[in-house]
Amino acid sequence: MSNSVDSEHIFFKYAIPELKKKGFEYLGVLGSGSYGIVGLFKKRSKEFAIKAVNNYSIYTKAKHEAVTKGKTLSSAVNFRKLAHGISMNNILRESRRKRICKNIDNLYMSDTFISDRHLGSSKIPLYTYFKGEHFDSDLSKFLRKSIRHAELNTNDLKKIFYQVALGIRCLHRIGILHYDIKELNILINKETLNLKIIDYD
Repeated sequence: MSNSVDSEHIFFKYAIPELKKKGFEYLGVLGSGSYGIVGLFKKRSKEFAIKAVNNYSIYTKAKHEAVTKGKTLSSAVNFRKLAHGISMNNILRESRRKRICKNIDNLYMSDTFISDRHLGSSKIPLYTYFKGEHFDSDLSKFLRKSIRHAELNTNDLKKIFYQVALGIRCLHRIGILHYDIKELNILINKETLNLKIIDYD
């Protein structure tokens, strides 16, 4: 794979077939960011949002950084970000296995690995997949609309605040600092007011 390979091309070539093998039916793209694409999938009649984090994109940026700044690959900021991300995924997976945080999204690692002579014997999966429920809205949009139409009472606001605080406490218990807690990174079900904190990468 060359550095110019388009992120969306990799998503369709590798991510979707891998997720299909795990029983997910691809329905469409929900959004995309610097390092990944969020797709809508269905399994056993239930819809899920799955974020596919493209580790190859992070790795190529790390290599470029190492070359242009005369650094070793392991000291490049993006390489440390990649190593941290994989380490964090392992922590999240272990915490879910031990039932420390039962509401953490399911995680999958790609069956395809990045092949590069600079990595030696190190194995870096091409993708990391975060699977979560498909929520109606993020908290920012929800609060703007609800406050404008006076749709929330004190108990509703308490429920929202409590869940955010509980989610952050849960992450801290397993040694993770989110660094980007904001309304856009909190999803909400408009009917139940159940929340999910996202964007750990």
